[in-house]
Amino acid sequence: MTPPPTQRLLLGAASPLTAEVVSGPARRALVLARFDSGLYLAVGAHHEVLPVVTSDALALPTSVRLPMRSHAVRWGVGPGDTVLVGASSLHLGPHQVRVVRRWRPSRVGPSAATVSGDRLGRLAEELSRASAGGAGTAGIAGAMGTAGTADPALTGRSADVVQAALSGSHHLVTALVEGMVGAGAGLTPSDDDALCGVLLVLRGAGAEEARALVDVAVGAADGRTTSLSASLLRSAAQGYALPAVADLVRAVLRDDRVALVPALAAVLAIGSSSGRDLVAGIAGAVRVLAARPARSSLRSMEVRQLTGRAHP
Repeated sequence: MTPPPTQRLLLGAASPLTAEVVSGPARRALVLARFDSGLYLAVGAHHEVLPVVTSDALALPTSVRLPMRSHAVRWGVGPGDTVLVGASSLHLGPHQVRVVRRWRPSRVGPSAATVSGDRLGRLAEELSRASAGGAGTAGIAGAMGTAGTADPALTGRSADVVQAALSGSHHLVTALVEGMVGAGAGLTPSDDDALCGVLLVLRGAGAEEARALVDVAVGAADGRTTSLSASLLRSAAQGYALPAVADLVRAVLRDDRVALVPALAAVLAIGSSSGRDLVAGIAGAVRVLAARPARSSLRSMEVRQLTGRAHP
């Protein structure tokens, strides 16, 4: 499709998570939100959101990324407008974004590291204090900022979900998740951010059956929350997250204090409260893992439960 002569050509990079939407047949997309650093486009089902972001925006895992900063772009479209997406192009008012390459979003994978329950427990409590704006301990005090605090009960709600999931209680997981999805203020509600942390930790711990239980419950309830938040929850269930969030989960599960401090500082700085809510969810999940058998045995334990082999 030849763009109108008034359109400015911009080059972009697509995420593999939304590459089929970008490269597929042309479709109309609705602008859900506009910020200086990006647009959020509805491209299908409720959870199918395509962010188009500048280089100084958060690297959302499903986004099309542009190589210029926000001050260099004037979007020319706003919420409620319709744009055209497909055939490796996005027609956004005065702009045509031509997608010429891919970028790789950060992903948490199962960790082979084994950390003692005592050490994980201490990390969980430090993270919980950090999310609530507490002073923390010497190990991570340097990461504490002053912006916002998470609801102290959010760590407990997250821990309850993880405990139910690791116990294989489908009905309890469903009930707990339904009570969290969409709860809280913001474009990504607080409890949703915490659930993203839960999903990422379960994937990093190799607790696949538990992660799948939470994922199913979240998918069934995501109509309760915003489209962007539903999209981020789906991404987290696959292990995808903002780079700093993925770095933090990996550092915690490896007890890597050198990597933990800068990653925690970066996560705490996300949004007005989203970073602290994410940390609260991570803390709740790690608190439960600390009381379980060694993380390296979680997957084999789940296999024994599924096959009926109860002996060690």
